[in-house]
Amino acid sequence: MANNQELQQRIEFYELERNRGSFARLGAVIARSVDQGLAKFYEKLSSTPALSGFFSSQQKIDYARNAQRDHWVKLFEHGIDQAYFERANHIGMTHARIGLAPQWYIGGYALILEHLIESMALRGIRRFLPGQRRLARDTAALVKAAMIDMDLALSTYFAKAEQNTREIVLGQMGSALRSLAVGNLTTRMSGLPADYRQAEEDFNAAVAQLAQTLGIVAASSGSIANGTEEIRAASENLASRTERQADSVQQCAAAIGSLSRALAESSEAMAALRKSAGETERQATEGRTAVGQAVSAMDDAQRSAQEVVQIAEIIDGIAFQTNLLALNAGVEAARVGEVGRGFAVVANEVRALAQRSGEAAESIKKLLSTSREQVDRGAELVKSAGGMLHGIIGRVTDISGAVSDAASLTQEQAENAAQVDRAIAEMDLMTQQNAAMVEQTAAATRSMAETSRNLAGAVARFQFDVPGELRLERYAA
Repeated sequence: MANNQELQQRIEFYELERNRGSFARLGAVIARSVDQGLAKFYEKLSSTPALSGFFSSQQKIDYARNAQRDHWVKLFEHGIDQAYFERANHIGMTHARIGLAPQWYIGGYALILEHLIESMALRGIRRFLPGQRRLARDTAALVKAAMIDMDLALSTYFAKAEQNTREIVLGQMGSALRSLAVGNLTTRMSGLPADYRQAEEDFNAAVAQLAQTLGIVAASSGSIANGTEEIRAASENLASRTERQADSVQQCAAAIGSLSRALAESSEAMAALRKSAGETERQATEGRTAVGQAVSAMDDAQRSAQEVVQIAEIIDGIAFQTNLLALNAGVEAARVGEVGRGFAVVANEVRALAQRSGEAAESIKKLLSTSREQVDRGAELVKSAGGMLHGIIGRVTDISGAVSDAASLTQEQAENAAQVDRAIAEMDLMTQQNAAMVEQTAAATRSMAETSRNLAGAVARFQFDVPGELRLERYAA
């Protein structure tokens, strides 16, 4: 964009100060005639194949035509000031952006100027004057010739300037790129045109940064190679140990599996034993009930024997009294003589019966006494057996409880062993996976070591300046 000093230089060179009085009159002509000139120009533009593609719709044509009209009207209303240069610069930037070459812009101005010259020269009655029409045609021809001459000169100038710039830029860039191609990172570009100064600085900065980066890579490649070699050895060692550990874990898993199966079988056996102990406890409890019933029956037998003894004693007493009565009856029968002889016989028979009854009662008493002693001894034995059976039942109950606890503990141990078996199986799987991963790591480390050597060889192809501290590290590596 032109500054105030450049603007003033242009105004002075064109000697526009002595033409300022014409701006107002020209402004009236522009306002009156520029629309028709612009319409002819854009009609010409639309019919030209090389230009029709710049405006894809009538809306864009109308927008460009209105902007051009405002630019011309403001030029002659306000004069050539800084605002004008800003608008002109914007128009030039737009043409550069869309790729509209200056020749078409200058040619378009020539067509519009021809229309404006005819509007000024042939206004009113003057358009019927042959000399005035000839003057208008000659002036338009002069303007067109000047415009095409300016077009060709500017096109040649721009082409040559672009060629010179291209040769300088491409020469510098080609030389620098050839140096880069052979690995020389000390190359730099210099002397490019001002428009390419930023590209020159960016290229030099990029090469310097690349040289610094490769210098660091070169200085570190030895350390990387040594570290990678150590990692490779450690990875292979770790892979070997992990493989042995995997074998050990696999053996441990097999042993734990056998132990788990044995504990499961023991748990089943203890469950059966617990069931058998429970059945035994139940039968012993039933036996204790039966012994209680036997003790009760023996007590009843003791009471019955005691009652029988009492009855035998009563019978013995009755026999004794009967014997006395029979003896008295015999004495009385003997006292009366022959009359009481029959009664004496009966009395003798009664006495004999009483004696036999007494003897029988005595025999019964002896038998009952012996039976009572046996019943008492049996009752004592039954009671003793009941006490022993009660103790046995208590011990059986304790044993059943212990067996139940042992069965529960065995089942818990079997479940714990099963959990340990699953955990060992998972450990075995993870160990196998770790072994595979370590093997992959070892392979990757070997590949990394090879890559580090290849990297060091590739970096050695480049020529660059390595900082002192990095150079020491490189040689130390």
